[in-house]
Amino acid sequence: MSDFLALESLGSFAVMVFVVTLVVQFTKSMVKKKFSDYVVRYEAFVVALILVFAWNGYVGFFGGNINEIILKVLLCVLNAMIVTVAAIGSYDVIADPKAEKKWPAGVVNTGKLVRNADRDL
Repeated sequence: MSDFLALESLGSFAVMVFVVTLVVQFTKSMVKKKFSDYVVRYEAFVVALILVFAWNGYVGFFGGNINEIILKVLLCVLNAMIVTVAAIGSYDVIADPKAEKKWPAGVVNTGKLVRNADRDL
């Protein structure tokens, strides 16, 4: 069981998404006690950013001159965004697989706003 989650496997996309989802699920109740629900998304991004930077630091990704390092830092931020979106999306699919979009009054499936008199009743 010691190699269920190994440091070497953390570099893969799927494992990083899994770890971000797991950490956020265990900590979001603490975050929601002090902040609004949307802050959980920022929490997921911070967790992903820490993991991406930690992994890339571990493998020696940040070598080179200052221009290369700046580009590598930007790449890490973009990778953290991708991991965050995947983690949030995977949780939504697992938690509510039959979710349907609820349209507010006055909006039809096309997304266009219509007047109540123009609706088919």
